Amino acid sequence: MTESIIVQLGKYDVPILQKQPDFEVDLLKSNILLFGSPQSGKTNLIRLIINILHKKMNVEDEQIFILDFGGALADYQTMPLVSAYFDNSNEEYVKRVFKILETKLKENTRALQGVGFAAKKEGQPRHITFFIDNFNSFLDEPRYQGYQEKFARLCRDGLSKGISVVVTASENKGMTSYINNLGQKIALNLSDDRYGEIFGGKVSSIGNIPGRGFANITMRLREKDRKGKYHEITGTYNINSPYEIHCSFAEDINKGDFRINLHKKFQYDADKKCFGKEVEKYKIFPQTFGVAEYYHQLEGEQDITDPQYEVAVGLDYVDFKPVVVNFKDSRFLAVYAKRGAGQDQLLDRIVTNLMEHDTRKLVLFDDGRGQLKMLKDKFPAATYISQYVARSELEKEKPKEPEPVVSAASAMMGGRTSAGGSFFSGQKAEPRFAKPPEISKPVIPQGSKLSPMQQLIKYIHEECVDVGNFASLLYTGKEYLSMLERNPNVPIGCLDTFRDPTVFVLHSKLVYSSVRENKQFLEYIMPILSDMAEERDYIFIFSDVRKMSDIEMNDKFNTLVHTAFVLDNIAEFVSEKGQKTIFGDLDVKMLKADYALCEKGDGYYYDVEADSLKKFKMIQEEDF
Repeated sequence: MTESIIVQLGKYDVPILQKQPDFEVDLLKSNILLFGSPQSGKTNLIRLIINILHKKMNVEDEQIFILDFGGALADYQTMPLVSAYFDNSNEEYVKRVFKILETKLKENTRALQGVGFAAKKEGQPRHITFFIDNFNSFLDEPRYQGYQEKFARLCRDGLSKGISVVVTASENKGMTSYINNLGQKIALNLSDDRYGEIFGGKVSSIGNIPGRGFANITMRLREKDRKGKYHEITGTYNINSPYEIHCSFAEDINKGDFRINLHKKFQYDADKKCFGKEVEKYKIFPQTFGVAEYYHQLEGEQDITDPQYEVAVGLDYVDFKPVVVNFKDSRFLAVYAKRGAGQDQLLDRIVTNLMEHDTRKLVLFDDGRGQLKMLKDKFPAATYISQYVARSELEKEKPKEPEPVVSAASAMMGGRTSAGGSFFSGQKAEPRFAKPPEISKPVIPQGSKLSPMQQLIKYIHEECVDVGNFASLLYTGKEYLSMLERNPNVPIGCLDTFRDPTVFVLHSKLVYSSVRENKQFLEYIMPILSDMAEERDYIFIFSDVRKMSDIEMNDKFNTLVHTAFVLDNIAEFVSEKGQKTIFGDLDVKMLKADYALCEKGDGYYYDVEADSLKKFKMIQEEDF
């Protein structure tokens, strides 16, 4: 049980007592706001607090989060009690810290059951100290405005729930709403007017001396006796009034006794170059995030359990856990992407992993832009549908002429038999043939062509399922018969021997236009394939998904899709394009608050049935 976390930061000068007692702050009772001019010692004081926490606390009872907008605390990211160190290079990391701390605040609230953190005797959660260096940069950056209310809530409610806040600032502009909830105010090397603004009264001038300044008193002053025990100082002094202070100097964490004792306490392993005892670490992505970096971040953790159907595409931003698409559970995947966002890389990784199993066929449906040509080059055996093709080029091979049926008697006579049943007549009979099936073969119009969509329907009709009833709604007469010509030796889409597992990649804007054949494809043919997708092991990937003006088409598509990727800023996408998509129920305001703008390689994975949205960093192949 932690009843107090007292950090000694230097010495007070209290003239009325004629003493210089220790300058102490109890982090369970006071948040800290530290003002100071450049080179005044603000960063030194933060270092000092972090050092003290490592001396006093253990991994079971303390956890530190750092947002470093000043860039001076990078050395502390590997310290054993530091769970997260983020600078301001990626907005998502800032969001991530506040999301983690909001979750911790809720968890602690439940664990404490209405009891204050310091008073909780059993089941006390781990204490958290949250540092922000250069708070003015946080306030001045427009993209961080959405987090200011979250920060104010942490300052207001955090102390009683075991979360303490320490911030540094060079200006008090914009700080008014926070000052009341940051009880311990420290000001270093400022002008007399600035001191007055911070403490609400006039203070005496002490000159510009680094590490010297003023601080209000937030706990009873104490002093040590000869045995080293603390006793409260008796006498008259004003609690909460500013007194002159002289701050202590923080030890170098990489030198001397501090380093030796730190390594000993937290069991540093020199071979592995890490501490044996340390809190959970929230990681950051490297500048380049390829396959090697992906597996390095996993640290030996298994990312998939069923390689035939599961494909890992990256790591999520919050927990750094693999983002995995399970095509056994979700046969339909949609990809919404802006240009240059990495859609080609995503498709390549998914298709390459799925096609590692030799039994699968691959169908690539393009609309003439050649977007899938790269996959066709990688998988030459794939069926590639892209351009208009003459019907004559798609004719099946003519069936072989049937073999003669030879009787037993003919076989005995070396192939000779009698005509009219006379065995000894010596006449040679003509061989009899099995009667071929009667086929009504249409006349193929010369020069007539099939569109890519017609070719796709023809492929589905011949290889997957008989869609004649629905195709007849689109074509009549000779045109219909010529497009869906049956090969008498290959029953169409009905025998198990022709139900090959197939991956369909549909990267065509034609799918989403309301032209007759496209509309029928989505509204009638795809639902048939959906019903048999699991049984026949079909997988459908709709990439470069476009907005659909036809309401019925749009609704049908939304019912088909089970999972989706968005390679774009999610709030903007939902606001501008996604209202009629599977993302339509998501709250744009909440999305803006919860997710930052996408960096290169960022995306979102949405599981419709689980209603789970994850932001992730995509694995980036070197060839792209």
